[in-house]
Amino acid sequence: MEVKPDTEENYARLLLKTGQVLPTPEAPFPATLTGHTKATNLPVGKDLVAWVDLLHELMLTLDIGHGVLPVWPTEDMVDSDTVLVRIRLSAAKGERDLGVTGEFEIQRARAEYWRHELGDKYLRHPRWGTYLRRCHLDRVGGLALLRDTVPLAKILELGGPHDLIYLQCTDHPKGALTPDGEAVRQALQTFLEPILVPPRPQELAPQR
Repeated sequence: MEVKPDTEENYARLLLKTGQVLPTPEAPFPATLTGHTKATNLPVGKDLVAWVDLLHELMLTLDIGHGVLPVWPTEDMVDSDTVLVRIRLSAAKGERDLGVTGEFEIQRARAEYWRHELGDKYLRHPRWGTYLRRCHLDRVGGLALLRDTVPLAKILELGGPHDLIYLQCTDHPKGALTPDGEAVRQALQTFLEPILVPPRPQELAPQR
């Protein structure tokens, strides 16, 4: 989600990709779902928080294994982090990254590399909102330990066939990029570290 203070032009994007165009043994579900919205497209009196509530119902219906809701200051950064692509602008003064950068670009690249094992063997690094299953939390100590360790704004036990759980770092997307919001996300990342996507082989290769 792109969040700008005191405007109604905030942008939200949902990308759900469960496989390739043609089924393969590695990706047997050839379906892709993409959704976009801005605050101006929402019903009167509704904001992005209401849109997130709607996502909970969608995630349950689709019985997802794992997902994240990132919050960034620009639309390009949102798209980069959800579609898992690097967005660069070529200009006379050189190339400039428009997507996520720094440690978040490394996390994006790892998620792209391990994407066929996301939701099963690994999870993405958490963002403002994170969907996972109870079995994921059981691998790192369980839900009770999470409650005692990470000061999340919301922990919703959504249920469903695989006990889907939603974790949210702050009450509203506007708090995601504040120091307090980032501190909570970092604490959640530390808690989930054992099951997050690991470094890619090229990151571990000796540097020449």
